[in-house]
Amino acid sequence: MKKCACCNKQSERILVFKAENVYISCELLSSEARNLAGGGGNITLSQCLECGYIENETFDEEKMSEAYRSEDFYQTKNFTPRLSWHILEIKESILKYAKKDIVVVEIAPGQCDLALSLAHDVKNIYTIDPSPISKAVQKVSNIKHIQGFFSKEFLQKEVGERVDFVIFRHLLEHIFKPFSFLENVSAYLEDGAFIYIEVPNALDIFRHKRFFDIYHDHCGYYQKASIINVMASLGCEFVEEVYYFDYQHLGLFFKKNAQKRFEREGVVIYDCFTKESFELEIKRLNKLCEKYEKIGIYGGGVQAHSLLNYLSAENYKKIVCAFEINEDKVGKYMRDTNILIQYPSKESLELLDCLIMAIPSHENHAYHKEILDFVKQGAFKGDLIRMAKGVELIQFKE
Repeated sequence: MKKCACCNKQSERILVFKAENVYISCELLSSEARNLAGGGGNITLSQCLECGYIENETFDEEKMSEAYRSEDFYQTKNFTPRLSWHILEIKESILKYAKKDIVVVEIAPGQCDLALSLAHDVKNIYTIDPSPISKAVQKVSNIKHIQGFFSKEFLQKEVGERVDFVIFRHLLEHIFKPFSFLENVSAYLEDGAFIYIEVPNALDIFRHKRFFDIYHDHCGYYQKASIINVMASLGCEFVEEVYYFDYQHLGLFFKKNAQKRFEREGVVIYDCFTKESFELEIKRLNKLCEKYEKIGIYGGGVQAHSLLNYLSAENYKKIVCAFEINEDKVGKYMRDTNILIQYPSKESLELLDCLIMAIPSHENHAYHKEILDFVKQGAFKGDLIRMAKGVELIQFKE
């Protein structure tokens, strides 16, 4: 029995996944080539049988904090029209519950793409993060950045008006003690206020055995019912769910309503064979890679780095390059490797006999809009391994 970090109850647990010597953070890039083996982190995912939350019991909070403070830590930003369109989709969903004169707080806003998008439609926006924020925000009169960590007491001192909406996207999975955090958010708001939470969708990750979507950066993984039930216990009513990127991202809207009693949602509980099914998928990928000599990775982000953790030593040595269209990453090396991140080009693609796609949320788009074009142009003549819905080998015939 152990107290769950999500539901705050003593509960039985079941082991669902395990990996050793993985990167502490998959968000670090190197400015020079290195060749260091292993990452020093461990993943031990166990599921709470009470609320369904899947927690990394071997998450190293101290080492992860060091990674966040590193100059090599990459702060995600929108670098394609498709990502910008995604921000507009979220904005429209939020504005369904927002009046013109509302006050918004966004916790951990990243590059403030959403805050900048919302600025013309709300009264005031406060962004809070321990890091400094982009200069673009400083030019907008109704956006104020508060440098620090979120807490009820801290925000009450910094914000001198009622807050109507709290937003945090892809933050909860990085929170070591989620119940305490969510309790703090709920206590900060008055009845009638809204909350928008967005996380990776654990049900989709586990359905497709997407092992490379499991990395040490995340303290835990959430399904819809897990969040709904804990928010209900904190006096927040579930309003709506939204999904993005082919169900890989889950968004949930809540309304503070401390006077209402809520029904409990049923959760999906995994069994003792889940760990084995992930291991078989990893073995399948490595078996496929055995027949190739030069392999490229399509993507240079967190999933591409995570993928390296699961390759055998022999297959790891076959990775000769990674491809990105994000100019911030091009010219750098994948963390502690000699694998250069570069723009996809005929010269580099034609050297490969295999390409592995490690961009699950953009895989379908990139496959149809980019990969197939390379094949038609004769720039890429090797085999392709898709990963978003399970390991899938595609062999292009001339």
